[in-house]
Amino acid sequence: VREAVVSNAEYGSSGINAEYGAQCRKCSRTVDSVAGDLGFNFREYVKAGDKAAHLEEFIALKNRELDIVFISEYYDLSLVLMARRYCWTYDDISYLKSLESSSKPYVSTATKERIREFQHVDDVIYQHYNQTFWKDY
Repeated sequence: VREAVVSNAEYGSSGINAEYGAQCRKCSRTVDSVAGDLGFNFREYVKAGDKAAHLEEFIALKNRELDIVFISEYYDLSLVLMARRYCWTYDDISYLKSLESSSKPYVSTATKERIREFQHVDDVIYQHYNQTFWKDY
């Protein structure tokens, strides 16, 4: 089973092409890190004449390579989808949640828009797989 976790809100410590993050050396591990985890080539993207087409080609490639994609905001539903797809029982996907916060910080609409601009590649990937997830579910 090939799978990937894509999240618009959670960015790990994965590496990213240092040249792409050159404007902000300290944040180069957070800028579009999901794309980096999936093997996105930022050098080619920066050089591409049509960046949108380049990103669409990358997503089409990932669609062929990945059987299922989890959305971390919908982790429980993702497990149910996987159980249905692979004929697993609910016992197979049962788990105990730990260290989950009951409160979420407030983020203004303006801040969300700035994050989407800053994380443009990740945002496009997230939007695509979020739509795909709901079609599959």
